[in-house]
Amino acid sequence: MTKRVFIKLYKNLKLRTKIFLWVLTIVLLTAFSISVLSFNQSYNYAVDSEAQKQALILKNIQKDTNDILQSMQYAAISISCDERIIDVLSTLEENGYEKSKYDIQKAFYSQAVLENTNDVCIFGSLDSVFTTIKEADVIEALKEQYRQKEGYLKKNVIGFLGQPVIRRNGSAVIPYFRQIKDYATGEYLGAVVVYIYENKLSSTYRYYSNSNMIVMMLSEDRNIIASGTDKYINSGFEDIADNSGPDSSKNYFKTHIDNKYYFCVQSTDTITGYTYISLMPMNIVMQTPNTILTISIIIMAMALVLAIVVSLAFSNTIAKPISNLVRVMDKTHDMQEIHSVHYKYNDEIGMLIKSFENMSERLNNSLSIVLEEQEKRRLAEYNALKWQINPHFLYNTLSSIVWLSKNNENAKVIEVTKSLTTLLKIGISKDKELISIKDEMDHVKSYLEIQMLRYENQFKYIFDVEPDCLNYYTVKIVVQPLVENAIYHGVRDKSQGGIIKVVCRQQQDTVVIDVSDNGDKMTQEHSERLNDFISGKVSSSDEKFGIGIKNVHDRIRYYFKGEYGLEFVRKGGITIARIKIPVVKNTRK
Repeated sequence: MTKRVFIKLYKNLKLRTKIFLWVLTIVLLTAFSISVLSFNQSYNYAVDSEAQKQALILKNIQKDTNDILQSMQYAAISISCDERIIDVLSTLEENGYEKSKYDIQKAFYSQAVLENTNDVCIFGSLDSVFTTIKEADVIEALKEQYRQKEGYLKKNVIGFLGQPVIRRNGSAVIPYFRQIKDYATGEYLGAVVVYIYENKLSSTYRYYSNSNMIVMMLSEDRNIIASGTDKYINSGFEDIADNSGPDSSKNYFKTHIDNKYYFCVQSTDTITGYTYISLMPMNIVMQTPNTILTISIIIMAMALVLAIVVSLAFSNTIAKPISNLVRVMDKTHDMQEIHSVHYKYNDEIGMLIKSFENMSERLNNSLSIVLEEQEKRRLAEYNALKWQINPHFLYNTLSSIVWLSKNNENAKVIEVTKSLTTLLKIGISKDKELISIKDEMDHVKSYLEIQMLRYENQFKYIFDVEPDCLNYYTVKIVVQPLVENAIYHGVRDKSQGGIIKVVCRQQQDTVVIDVSDNGDKMTQEHSERLNDFISGKVSSSDEKFGIGIKNVHDRIRYYFKGEYGLEFVRKGGITIARIKIPVVKNTRK
C-alpha cells in the first residue's frame, strides 16, 4: 500500500521536482559513499597503526621486565645454592631456631645477595621463617602463598612468581619463590623468597608509554601482577573488563573498564607465560578517524548545498524551457494568438519548441480558413432566422386586416395598414442589425395597436420601461414575437381581463426585458419543456409556438453569446418570457 502511494505521489511530481530529487540523490549518495569509505579507511589505518605502535612498546616492556625478573631470580638462585644456608636448614632440628637464625643472617650479609632484590625471606622446616622483612603483614602474606604452593616446590618445581602483596603504604611487592634442596641427598629443605617493588616494573611501563596508556602484566591465570595503576593489582583481568582478549586472528581488541572504552593490544611471553596488555582510551585512538568524520560531515554539508544548487540549475536547464512551452501551449490553445518560446540551444528541447512553433503556425493558418467559413455560415444562419420571423408576423397581421375588411371597418383597416408600414420599416431594414430599445418598444406598441383592433376589450397592455434603457441597443424584433406569443397562447382565450405587461430594467451590466401575461394555457411543466427546447437540451418541442421563440433565443445568442438569451418563468399564475442582453450604448462597439 505504501509503495503504491509513493509511486502515485512520484508520478504526480513535476518534471523539475523529479530532476531535482534525482540529481540531489546522486550527489548525496556519492558524497555519503566517499565519506563512509574515507572514515573506514582512516579507522582501519588508525587501529592498525595503534596496534603496531603498542605491540612495539609491549616488546620493549617485555624485554626490560624479563631482565628485572631475571636479576631477581639470580638473587634467589644465589641464596638457594649457598652451602652455609643449606647446612643451617639441614641441621635446623639439631641446632635450634635461634642459632640457625644467627647463622643465616650472617650468610645473608657475608655476600652481596641483596643487590638485586629488596628483602629476603626463607621458609624452613618446623614452620620456621628467616627474613630481613620488617613488616609482619607482608611476612604473613608470603607465608600463606608458600603454604599454598609448597606442594609444587616439593615436586621439583624450581620456582614461580607469586601474587603481589600490598603493603600498608599502598605499594605492592612482587615475590619470587624458589626451592632449597640438599643436592647431596636430594632432600627438600624449604624455599627462599625474594621480591621487588611493583613500582619498579610500572615505572618501566610508564617510561615506554605515555600518560594516557595503561600497561598491565598478567600471570598465567590472568591475574594482574603489575600495572600502571595500583587499584587493579591482584585483580583478575576478566573481573574488570567485559572483553578479556582478542580473537585468534588479531592481537588487539576493544574492552570496557570503569565506564570507559579502551583499545587493547596483547602480547604473551612464550618462555615465562606472562601476558602483557596495553590499554589506550578509544577517544585517543579515534582522534584521527573522528577528525576525518568531522571533515566528512562538513563535506557532506557542502555537498548538500552544492547538490541543491546543481540540482536547481540542472532541473531549470531542462524543466524551465518545457514549462515555458506548456505555458505557451495554454495561451495558444484557442489559436487566437501564437506565442514563441525563447530558447537559444539546438538540442532536443530546442527541436521540440521549433516543431511546436511550426505546427502552431500551420494550424493557425488552417484555423483562419475554417473560422472564416464558419463566420460566413453563421451569418447565413442568422439571416435565415431573422427572415423566418417576418413571414410569420406578416401572415398574422394580414389575417387581422382580412378580418377587419370582412367587417367593413375601413377606418381601422387604414390604421392597421399604417401601423404595419411602421412595423415593416423596422423589420425589413437591412442596414441595422441593432436598434435602440426605444425603437424596439415603438415597434411592439404598433404591433399591439394592430392586435387591439382585432381583440378589442379582451386584454390590455402595460409598458414599464426605465428611461435610461431607452437609449441602449438590442437585436431588432425580439420583443414582438414574445408579445405575439402572449396573445395567441395566453390572453386570447380570455373573454376579458387579459393583461400583457412589458417591463424593461437595467441590472448592473445586463438589460432584462420581461413580457408577462396572465393567461392560463402555460403551465410549469410547459415552461420547463420550452426552456429545454430553446436551450438545445431537446431537439424538438410539442408546443406549437416553440419555433418562433427559439429563433428569438438563437438570434440573441448568436449576436451576444455568453449567458444571454431567452427563458420562460411561470410564477403565481403569470407567464413571464424573460430576455437578457448586455448593456450596449453604442452600436459601433
